[in-house]
Amino acid sequence: VPAPDGTNLLAYGNFKTNQSQVLKWNSASRQLNHLQYITTNSVRALEFCAVGNAVFLTLANYNGGSSLIMRWTADEFVVHQDIPTKVCPHLKPFAIGADSFLAAANHRTNTMEILKMDAGTGKYATIQSVVTPDLFGIEAFTAGGSTFLFVTSAADTGGSCVLRREAAQLQFGSGAELLPQA
Repeated sequence: VPAPDGTNLLAYGNFKTNQSQVLKWNSASRQLNHLQYITTNSVRALEFCAVGNAVFLTLANYNGGSSLIMRWTADEFVVHQDIPTKVCPHLKPFAIGADSFLAAANHRTNTMEILKMDAGTGKYATIQSVVTPDLFGIEAFTAGGSTFLFVTSAADTGGSCVLRREAAQLQFGSGAELLPQA
């Protein structure tokens, strides 16, 4: 992902070593160089996102009781916010118009927390909690003026669903539309 200064970055996590790494592209040598280690707790997913001119890195910690939102400074990522989570396999940043959101998968509690960034503080706050069985992954997309969250389940019995939010609504539909079984 390009940082605001044009720097190209790559981040990856290691579930077993509890250490994630950020690499920086060096165009002169045409290789990735180590930039930073980030202590994590069995990280399952990392995603970059941009909010205005700021670049963030979300780290979903499977263990430890919290996940991280890191913010890019001039030369490294620093902790921006600690998000309470319970066995989190995925944090999904997404935008609706000019508003920034984050969906946090809580596998242990079978809930997905939907958080919205407060424009005044720059921090995420929970605006909705949705019960989702054996939550494992989240993808966000828009179509026809609506925003959708596709929620995958780790359950053998299915349970994957799609949540929909119309442009005029403040929350995602409370009744998850279950997908047909294959």
